[in-house]
Order: sequence, then structure tokens, then C-alpha cells
Amino acid sequence: MADFKLHDIESAPEGAKPLLEKSQKGFGMIPGLHAVMAESPQVLDVILTLSQKTMSNYINHIAQTPVDEPFKKFAWSKKTVNCW
Repeated sequence: MADFKLHDIESAPEGAKPLLEKSQKGFGMIPGLHAVMAESPQVLDVILTLSQKTMSNYINHIAQTPVDEPFKKFAWSKKTVNCW
């Protein structure tokens, strides 16, 4: 088992303090998951990034979201190749 610090508002990095304060206010406590995520070490950032990307891919596929104009130049399309 990895050793992750359970942060409180005092021990959390500056960027996480407002989020922990919001958790404290909303839940009346800081849930353990939030206390660990306040540290956001390599592995947690990677999990977050992968989960956001996976979720956005599935949602866009299911909803058939149109590509925003600024991103159309990056849009993937299936091209047929004439081999003859």
C-alpha cells in the first residue's frame, strides 16, 4: 500500500486549500478522498488526466458532439484509399 498523506486545510498545498475549504463547507468535513487528492502526486495527476480524456471521448461519441470551429483543422476523418 502506498503512503499518501491525508491533508487538512493547514497541511495542504496552497492550490488545494480553497478546494478543501469548499469540501469542509459542503460536507461538514473533508472526505478522505479529498484529503488524499489535495496532494495530487504524479500518479493522481495521471489518473485524473486519463479519466477526463476517456470520459470526454465517450461523451462526444455517444452525443455525436459537433467539432468546434477552432478545432476542425484537427478533426479525424476516415479516408478511403484508392489502391488501384
